[in-house]
Amino acid sequence: MRSRACYVNWSARGAICLLIVAALVGIIQTAEVHAEFFPSETAPHLSTSVAPDIIVGDIHEVLFFGAAADGRGAFSIGTTSCNIGTGSANWIWNTPDHPVIAQNFYRLHQSRFEQVGLSWVKHGFFAKSQNYCSGPGGCFGDASGTRLGPGCSDPYSASLNGQQGNLGPRSDINAFTGEYPFPFNAQQSNALLGRRIVVESQDYTPEQNVGAMYFAESQYVTKDDADAGAQRNNASYRPIDIFRSPNNALGVALLGETIQTQPAIRAWHAMDPSVVETDIEVPGDGMFILAAKATDLGGGQWAYEYALHNLYVHRSADQFSIPVDSASTLSGVGFHDVNYHSGELYAGTDWTAVPSAEAISWTTDSFSINPNANALRWGTLYNFRFVSDTPPMASRVTIGLFRPGPIDSVSAITIGPARAIIDCNVNGADDLCDIDCTSVGLACDPMTCGTSSDVNANAVPDECETDCNNNGVPDTYDVVIAASSDCNRNLIPDICEPDTDGDRQINDCDPCPLDMPDDSDGDGVCDSNDGCPLDAGKVDPEVCGCGMPDTDSDLDGWPDCVDNCVDTLNPDQVDSDGDIIGDSCDNCVSLSNASQADTDGDGVGDACDPCPMENPDDVDQDGVCFPEDQCPDDTLKVLPGFCGCGQPETDSDADGWPNCVDECPTNPNKSVAGICGCSSPDADSDGDSITDCQDLCPSVSDLIDLDNNSVPDCVQQIPTVSAWGLVVLALILLTVGKVYRLDRA
Repeated sequence: MRSRACYVNWSARGAICLLIVAALVGIIQTAEVHAEFFPSETAPHLSTSVAPDIIVGDIHEVLFFGAAADGRGAFSIGTTSCNIGTGSANWIWNTPDHPVIAQNFYRLHQSRFEQVGLSWVKHGFFAKSQNYCSGPGGCFGDASGTRLGPGCSDPYSASLNGQQGNLGPRSDINAFTGEYPFPFNAQQSNALLGRRIVVESQDYTPEQNVGAMYFAESQYVTKDDADAGAQRNNASYRPIDIFRSPNNALGVALLGETIQTQPAIRAWHAMDPSVVETDIEVPGDGMFILAAKATDLGGGQWAYEYALHNLYVHRSADQFSIPVDSASTLSGVGFHDVNYHSGELYAGTDWTAVPSAEAISWTTDSFSINPNANALRWGTLYNFRFVSDTPPMASRVTIGLFRPGPIDSVSAITIGPARAIIDCNVNGADDLCDIDCTSVGLACDPMTCGTSSDVNANAVPDECETDCNNNGVPDTYDVVIAASSDCNRNLIPDICEPDTDGDRQINDCDPCPLDMPDDSDGDGVCDSNDGCPLDAGKVDPEVCGCGMPDTDSDLDGWPDCVDNCVDTLNPDQVDSDGDIIGDSCDNCVSLSNASQADTDGDGVGDACDPCPMENPDDVDQDGVCFPEDQCPDDTLKVLPGFCGCGQPETDSDADGWPNCVDECPTNPNKSVAGICGCSSPDADSDGDSITDCQDLCPSVSDLIDLDNNSVPDCVQQIPTVSAWGLVVLALILLTVGKVYRLDRA
């Protein structure tokens, strides 16, 4: 049976196809418009802040290593990465902070776009900071090779990208967050095929693929790029040719130019405009791209071909479902995937097709059954196909999500066989008519159609979706566009979830859902569970109570707050004198002395110390303690007296003055030596104010100087007078005296 694409079929069915194409162009545009409103965590976009944005700037080489005995071929491609962002990207080898590079092959043949080969991921090292993608500002490079600066590029040859020792498992990589363990672990692989792009013989040999077109794709994944929300443009592709040379050797060559920032699945629509593309965002994760084509086979038969590409959804997919009419007949049901190899963890079991009265679905094992099931993982493309006897119309595709999360599936508008009406709002009109009057293949009532909004482009009228906060926006989209917070990432606005303590933190995200404030003392224990909510050091009062630690300094089993000897081991706590001080540390065991005063610091409490102010006690052993004993080192004295401590108060001459202060200790008449010394008195017999010991004439005043010669008369030479002379002199004096008396009379 000959395949006829819609755009070359001018039959009645061809007219329908043209309508489909026209209508779905609008659908595609609508999906892309909606994508602009997704925050970075769900739909990556170029950040307006300083952040890197890594793309594949060029696929500049393709290399064929050879074919194994079973015909499988080994390939690799050379890539040049570019940082078109505003900040540097880390390129740090030997850490989980460098890019990993996936390589893929695709084939477009007989209206089927399939992935035919994949590699493990190359771990990047040393950013060369070249200028392949530099704009007017040039490359802001880093000579250390640990960062790829804005405007800079870094090339890897096909040989380097095929170097097996540096290729790690895809299963390690979270393409949404850019995180992975490092170093990676991998078993020994085949020397030719191991870890490189491996393609089955029937999928690449020219003889078996006449007219086929091939595309090489590379995708860079790195954490700081993901943190910036720039994952959506990490893949680029380029057409390649696989041919036989004149000598029958297999050859590969690049064709055309690298299509930057676009994954290879975009090539199908670029080559065949009748292909319908739909970008399907996963809230809180990455994006799927669905390409679909309906081909009129004639005779009332239509071939439906779907290619679902997981660009960077970490949750992956485990189900693909398209509605069908219960009266339709299906045939040619098929599935195609790409083979993992070289010891990769993932299973290769084909998905099982499950037709029902309402839909045809393909499924693989659930995550709970097998975490390594053949789910549609990041960087891979699976195909789903069947033939139906009903023509195409706008339809709703549902994709089941593999890893556990807040929602089980996502849906979107695509093309599918005509089916029974879907009417979630029970208004008698198909849901797709409610959303869009031009929905293909539906006889929409122009008076009632187009009245429902579908802000999240999931082909479900918004009024049919949960809107717990009644803001007119489905809850899942409400949190995606950040109109409502969703701290637990369950796609339910926080305002709709329980907040027991009323602190504006829902219970799921509140560390202390029963408390406001949550943790007053900041000890990590909620107030309601904290026996000491204001004591960061305790959660239970224990023995000492809140605010006081139960420290046991002496480790005797008694906390310091109740231990009668805090620093002395005394588990018995004996206290003989009842002063709340244990005997083991009491400085006066026999007498109560709670203050433990020990003025002299001799270790004996004042209450028991005979000499509480003396250490040691009564050194001079005179029976008197300080302060009564002012001479604590002098056995013979308790007071300093005149002589001071250590010197006796002896008074040898008994004059009342101790020898220590008596200048004349043997002269009872003198205590001060004076001018004449201790042996002579300081007398002045003649009253001339000159002591006898210094007086030339102690019995006569030295002041008499009758001859005025300034020499006391008592010391001048007196002439010798005989006895008769003296008699005469006496007579003269007597006469003079009488005359004097007579005159007076």
